[in-house]
Amino acid sequence: MLHMSRILVGVVFFAGAAVSAQSQEDAGFDVEKIECGDVMILSGIDRDTTLAFMHGYIVGKDGATSADAAKMANSTDGFLAQCIENPNANAIETMRAAMRN
Repeated sequence: MLHMSRILVGVVFFAGAAVSAQSQEDAGFDVEKIECGDVMILSGIDRDTTLAFMHGYIVGKDGATSADAAKMANSTDGFLAQCIENPNANAIETMRAAMRN
């Protein structure tokens, strides 16, 4: 149950970052439009959970039902390095690229 609540916290923070990136008139958000900077401003468990959500979103969207934890850790490192260099980059596309490497 604790694990599920952490995932929900990540989704909420990820959604919060998305909403802050869009106009106040639009109550929804598009996960595909989040920028790296929106993720990078998070810290601790909030960032960890958001990164886990992003991995799950991409893996699920690709139709996979399993993931390699070591590869996820490596791709997270790559994602963070790329986001430091380019905070305006699309977060999901940056994570997808990191997951391919």
